[in-house]
Amino acid sequence: MKLLLIAPQSTFHQYWDLFIMMCALYNGLTLPIEIAFEPEWMASTSIRYLNTLIDIAFLVDIIIVFRTTITGNDGEENVD
Repeated sequence: MKLLLIAPQSTFHQYWDLFIMMCALYNGLTLPIEIAFEPEWMASTSIRYLNTLIDIAFLVDIIIVFRTTITGNDGEENVD
């Protein structure tokens, strides 16, 4: 099953981490506003779909993190 492993130095993993950081920043800015003030624009269907997609992205991130290899102290990639 080593075929499905992802190297942490891969381009995909770096872009994925950047995407997840942007999703976390979005959540960090909008969640307090949504909870405290309940603005009408946050109740729109498009915002609800966006929030659902971001939640799904966080779920996929958990799976990707578990499929990511680690680099040992000797610099060798550990795939076990």
